[in-house]
Amino acid sequence: MKTDLKLSELRIGNFVQVENGMCSIPFFKIDEILKQNNEYVVRSYLDECKKIEVPINSIISIPLTENILLGSGFIKSKYYLRGYERIGFINFSVCLRIQNSDLVFDWIGGNTCIKYLHQLQNLYFDLMGEELKVGIIK
Repeated sequence: MKTDLKLSELRIGNFVQVENGMCSIPFFKIDEILKQNNEYVVRSYLDECKKIEVPINSIISIPLTENILLGSGFIKSKYYLRGYERIGFINFSVCLRIQNSDLVFDWIGGNTCIKYLHQLQNLYFDLMGEELKVGIIK
């Protein structure tokens, strides 16, 4: 399932996966984006002694799933998954709803269709000014 992942869509902190099992871990968090020998690579530090480097054309997006959303703090209701944030005295709510088989991310003032975890992370960071706490429920 190769996705058209563009360098401009990636940022440090995004979670991605490696296509075709090139790596022993199912997904990883990007710690650095580097240019080496005329190609871009992403680097992840798995611990103090172990890192991985993967060419950007070998990474793929992680499709959003209900488990990822629930593990990231969204709450399931009958028609959507909803997350709540409080900014000062204002309650700010975001929700994901299914529309024509797509996930639509709604917030006060707009909405957009998203399919992948890195898109949700980027949008959340842009709106909230902080990283989305990503978790996966088995």
